[in-house]
Amino acid sequence: MRRPLIALLLLAIVGSIAWWLWEWSSDTLVKADPWRAIPLNTAVIIEVPAPLATWERFTSTSQLWTAWDSAPGCAALNAMMLRLRDVADGDAALHGAIDGSELLVVFAPSGEDFSTLVVWPLAVDSKAMGKLGPALGADLGPLSSFWHDGHATATPDPSLPAMQLAFADGLLLLSDRRATIDDAVSQLKAGSALAADTLFIKARRSLGAGSDAHVLVNLQCAQRLLTTWLRPEAMDELQQVVGWAAVDLRLRPEAALFSGLLFASNVPK
Repeated sequence: MRRPLIALLLLAIVGSIAWWLWEWSSDTLVKADPWRAIPLNTAVIIEVPAPLATWERFTSTSQLWTAWDSAPGCAALNAMMLRLRDVADGDAALHGAIDGSELLVVFAPSGEDFSTLVVWPLAVDSKAMGKLGPALGADLGPLSSFWHDGHATATPDPSLPAMQLAFADGLLLLSDRRATIDDAVSQLKAGSALAADTLFIKARRSLGAGSDAHVLVNLQCAQRLLTTWLRPEAMDELQQVVGWAAVDLRLRPEAALFSGLLFASNVPK
């Protein structure tokens, strides 16, 4: 009688250890929710699925990229994406992890200008993250200080200003300003205030499948930014509108097709 009990006890212990290891491993690779890190005062959010495949189409569509390229941090972001593509081309597993994680590019007001924030739920372990380091221009190896304090300076292109890099709650955060990174981390800890914005929730839910990218525009916060992208007359009807625009974006050679809906709490007569 004693032997069966001992055998059952050993099986229970081994099973418990195996379950714990599986759970620990899966937790380190699970994709986090990038929308939790979006600052409340965000002006524009661009969701890019399959970023490696999509980014080349972004940059080849001159009308769109010319507008983006003038935004702070976008030149460094483009350099990073090009280098990531080169690194991932020779590593099928890394390529799959990168293109399997949607990328959020956020523009938020910062003083008299705008800052750029990249939020990326990369489901990779520390070894794979170390491979991404050279493309980001940062030391992300398992023994680097990045894994100790969660922050690093990234230089995707030595000819461009350095970017601030952080890793929090499974999200890789990249910005041209440290204050924007800190704001995103605070949102993660407190819970994004956008989760209580019913117009934002409706706008996000309206986004369609099969698009190359999705764009969400906060019509109040984005006024100054939109005037740099659009002709002045295009803004006349939007000056007093409070709410969000949800846009599906499809890219074609030398063209960008937009379609979407407006979710507003007021519509000026």
